[in-house]
Amino acid sequence: MSANTSQNKILSSTTFYKLLLNFYPAEHREDYGPWMMQLFQDMCRDARRDEGHWGIVKVMVRMVFDTTKNAAIEHLDKKGLNLMKDSPTHIGRYKVKDLLGTGGVSNIYLGHDPETNHSVALKVMSGETLSKELYSVDSEEIRQLFFHEAELLKELK
Repeated sequence: MSANTSQNKILSSTTFYKLLLNFYPAEHREDYGPWMMQLFQDMCRDARRDEGHWGIVKVMVRMVFDTTKNAAIEHLDKKGLNLMKDSPTHIGRYKVKDLLGTGGVSNIYLGHDPETNHSVALKVMSGETLSKELYSVDSEEIRQLFFHEAELLKELK
C-alpha cells in the first residue's frame, strides 16, 4: 500500500477522533485537546506500522470506549461528582484523573500538574500499608518495597 493511502487512513481516523473530542466539556478540550490529538495520531501511526489497517481500527474502537468513559467522568467531575469514590481528587498541587493501578504497597494515579500542564503518575502508599507501617516492626521492609516499586516504574519510563 502506498504511503499516500496510509496517510489518508490516519487522516480519516484523526477526523473521527476530532468528533469524539466533542464529548468532552469545552474547557477540557481547550486544555487537553491538542495534546490528546497528537497522542492519538502517534498511536495510529504506530498501530499502522505494527499491525496494518486493523491496528488503526483497534485504536479507534478503544478510543470510543475510553473517550466515552473519560468524557462522562469529566462532565460529572465538573458537577462535583467523583466516580473514583475512594480515590483522592487532589494530591498536593496535582489533580487526580484516574486510578491506574494498585501494587503491593501503593496505588498509582494519573494526575495533572496545573503548573506545567503535564500529565504525571502519582505513587501513593495505600492506607492499609500506612497503618501497617505505623504499627509494625516491619516498617523498614514496607519502605523498601515502596521504593523498589518506584524504581521499577522509573525503568518503565
